[in-house]
Amino acid sequence: MPIYEFLCIRCNNVDEKICKFGEDGSELICPSCNYKGLVRKLSTFSAPTVPGGSGSNCGPCSKGSCSTCK
Repeated sequence: MPIYEFLCIRCNNVDEKICKFGEDGSELICPSCNYKGLVRKLSTFSAPTVPGGSGSNCGPCSKGSCSTCK
């Protein structure tokens, strides 16, 4: 089951829930203010990169001279 983020339109709290596909949040209750009817947010995701791999920013150094890139 996917993890979705839901927004409370009353208090702007964002909460993550594991849901079935197609669940829209209309039956969920906000854990902060107990408002019923949360809205599912469009979320982004992050994929880890391998240090020194193609297209990666190997670390905080700017020219690839630090030891994390080797």
